[in-house]
Amino acid sequence: MRLIICEKNIAAKRIAQILSSSKAKTKYYTRNDEKIPYYQWGNNMVIGLSGHVFDVSFPEGFSSWNKVNEKELVKTELVYIVTKPAIVDAVKHFAKTADEVIIATDYDSEGESIGLEAVNIVKSVNPNVNIRRAVFSAITEKDIKESFSNLKKVDVNLAHSADARREVDLIWGAALTRFISKSSKKTGNNFLSVGRVQTPTLKIIVDRERERTRFKPEKY
Repeated sequence: MRLIICEKNIAAKRIAQILSSSKAKTKYYTRNDEKIPYYQWGNNMVIGLSGHVFDVSFPEGFSSWNKVNEKELVKTELVYIVTKPAIVDAVKHFAKTADEVIIATDYDSEGESIGLEAVNIVKSVNPNVNIRRAVFSAITEKDIKESFSNLKKVDVNLAHSADARREVDLIWGAALTRFISKSSKKTGNNFLSVGRVQTPTLKIIVDRERERTRFKPEKY
């Protein structure tokens, strides 16, 4: 069986339609009360994730602001936890019997990271299966068919670049938020949030507001 894993369900549905000439049938994998759609025709199956199915986090016991020093947040080894267990279970279920797996996530660093998550899920239950990557820039019939006729390897370095950004965002945000909030004695609901993107953006907004308030109109 050939298993195709996409970034989202909407992409999975469209890719299945293209590759099957609209012959793919919609089916569902059920876990408890949650239904995960997938698309099947012949010996092919397409399933969509929901973006990232893992989230990066600190190990258990690091949530206490008083017990954990900010330096420990920087030095500790981060963990990845499952955030979409039903989807992960579905991928594992189908991957067990797959002869071939094709990663068809978006072709950017984030998509490659999501694709690598799928690779790790697949390998946890079927370590020797052949895994390849479909690289496309648009979900059109031309692009999809060309990408599936020219499959490549997953770009691990590109995926790791996105993971590094996620980890830096977490460490930067958590460590500096705690440090600034505790230093200014603003904790609890009044804590001061710091972030890799939000803090420089806030600086730009503040500078612009100061420029606006200092403005003195002149006759032209």
